[in-house]
Amino acid sequence: MDLFEYAKSRTMENESPLASRLRPTKLEEVVGQQHIVGKDKLLYRAIKADKLTSVIFYGPPGTGKTTLAKVIANTTSADFTQINATVAGKKDMEEVVKQAQNALGMYGRKTILFIDEIHRFNKGQQDYLLPFVEDGTIILIGATTENPYFEVNGALLSRSIVFELKALEIPEIKELLLRAVNDKEKGMGSYNAVLDEDALEFLADMAGGDARSALNAIELGILTTPRASDGKIHITLDVASECIQKRVVRYDKNGDNHYDIISAFIKSMRGSDPDAAVYYLAKMLYAGEDVKFIARRIMILASEDIGNADPQALCVATAAAQAVERIGMPESQIILAQAVAYVAQQLRQMAAFVAEHTGRALSEEALRQALERSGRTLAHYRRYLEERAVRHVSDEMTSEMLSVFALHSMLGSPEAEEYARRLADQVAALPRAFRGKRLVWAHTLPHWQDALREILNFSDRVEIVACDMACDFWEAPDPAHPYESMARRLLGSCFNGGARRRVERVLELARRLHADGVVWFCHWGCKQTSGASQLARQTLEAAGFPTLVLDGDGCDAGNANDGQMVTRLQAFLEQLEGRA
Repeated sequence: MDLFEYAKSRTMENESPLASRLRPTKLEEVVGQQHIVGKDKLLYRAIKADKLTSVIFYGPPGTGKTTLAKVIANTTSADFTQINATVAGKKDMEEVVKQAQNALGMYGRKTILFIDEIHRFNKGQQDYLLPFVEDGTIILIGATTENPYFEVNGALLSRSIVFELKALEIPEIKELLLRAVNDKEKGMGSYNAVLDEDALEFLADMAGGDARSALNAIELGILTTPRASDGKIHITLDVASECIQKRVVRYDKNGDNHYDIISAFIKSMRGSDPDAAVYYLAKMLYAGEDVKFIARRIMILASEDIGNADPQALCVATAAAQAVERIGMPESQIILAQAVAYVAQQLRQMAAFVAEHTGRALSEEALRQALERSGRTLAHYRRYLEERAVRHVSDEMTSEMLSVFALHSMLGSPEAEEYARRLADQVAALPRAFRGKRLVWAHTLPHWQDALREILNFSDRVEIVACDMACDFWEAPDPAHPYESMARRLLGSCFNGGARRRVERVLELARRLHADGVVWFCHWGCKQTSGASQLARQTLEAAGFPTLVLDGDGCDAGNANDGQMVTRLQAFLEQLEGRA
C-alpha cells in the first residue's frame, strides 16, 4: 500500500457512514440473528472453529449480511477478498481466482471470497466460480436480498449452506441506536447527543427491521440538529420523524415479498377479512404495484374460488352458518365440524395449487408457528379483557383500533403477540377502580374526529372498554391441525353469518366487562352494521344495556356531522349518568 492508498483508507474509515463504522468485528458484538449465530448454532461454531464452508446469506436489506461477512474476515486465518456483483466482471473474478490459487499453492492458505449482491451475477459468471468452489480453491460467501433458490445457480447452491437472516426486532434496533449515540470510538458519542425515549421508540418502529435505515436516520439527525442551550444535541420525536420520513415497506415487485403480499391479499379476501384485505391493498399500491395486476388477481380469485373452481364451496359455508343459527349448540358442533373439514380440504388444495404453480412448497411448519403465536396473542388479549373488567384505563380511541389491527391483519406475527402481552401487563399493573361510564363500542372508531376525541380520550367521565371488531373469534388455534384451525376461524367468526351472531358477541362483551352502555356505530356504507342496528338495540336494551345507534363515517371526516354526533353522545352519557 502506497502513501496515497493509506491516506484514502484513513479518510474512508473516518468519513464512512455510521452504519459502516459501527459494524461489529467479533461475533459477540452482533445484534440479532440469534437463530443462526447463537452460541449453540452451526454458523457460530463454524466461525469460531475457523472451519467455514461456502455459505449464502439471504435476507432483507439492513439485517447484517455484510456485517457477518466482516466478522468472518476478522476471525478467519484464511485470506479474505470482497467484490460487489453490481460492478465486478469476469476479469475481477479471474484475478481473485489467480490470487487464491497462489495463496493455496505457495502458502497453504485458503481464500474466502465474499460476493455482495450475488444474485446480480448472470449464469455464466456464476458458472465460472463453480469449479473453484468445488475443489476448495475458494470458500464462497454470497449475500443476496433475493431468494437464492431462484437467483443462484443450482450447482453452486448445492455446494453451499443457505442461512436466512430475519428483519431485526424493535428491541434489537433500539440497542443499535443507543450504541450509535453513545459509542465514542466508532459511533457518534463525541457529539454529546441525547436521544429521547419517544424518538428512540419511533425510529426503532419506523425502521421496519432495517438497521441501516435506523442508523442513517440517527446519523442525519445528529449531524443536522443544532445544539441546545445546555450544549447537547437533542434528538426529539420531531427530529426523528423528519430524518426517517416514512416506514420502510418490505415489498420488492420482483422478489419473494411481492408474492407474499399478493398471497396475503388473496387469503384476506378468501377469509372474509376486509381490514386485512384493505391493509395489503394499501401496501401494494404504496409500493407502486400495477393496478391492472391487482384487478386481474381479484378476477382470478372470483373465478377460481367462487365460480367454476368449486361451485359448492359458497353453498356449504352459507348452509353451515344458517344451520348453526337455527339449531344451536351442542348439535351444531357436528355441522361446524363438517363445514370445517370441507373448507380445510379446500385450503389444502389451494396450498397444493400454489406450490405446483410457483415451484415453492408452502411450509406447514411456518404455518404452525404462526398459529402458535396467534394462540398466545389471543390468550394475552383475553387476559387483558379480564383485567379491563375490574380496572379503569385512561386511554384514547386509537388504542382500540390498534387492538383491531393486532387481532386481525397482524395476527400470527411476533409484533401482534408482543403488543397483546404488553397491553395485558400494563393494564394488570393499574389499581382496581371504576371511574366514569364504561362503553362497549361496536364497529369502527372514528378516531380522526376531533370533537369525539375531546369527549372520549383520556377521560375520567367515560372509557371505551372494548371494540367488538377485535373480538370476533375466541377459540384458540390448534397448531397440530393448521388448516382445520383456519377453517374454524373463517366459519366461526361472529362477522360471518347472520347479524344475531354479532349482536350476541357484543352482548357477551358488555356483560363480561361490566359495561354501562353500548355504542352501535353505523359506518355509512356498511350494510351489515346499519341493517342490524335495530335488532342490536332491541336485544341489548332488553338485556339491560342502554344502546346508542350513532351514524357517522369511520374513514372520511368530510362525511361527518360533528355537532350532531357530539350532541347525541353527550345526551347518551347524561342518560347513563342519570341511571342508578
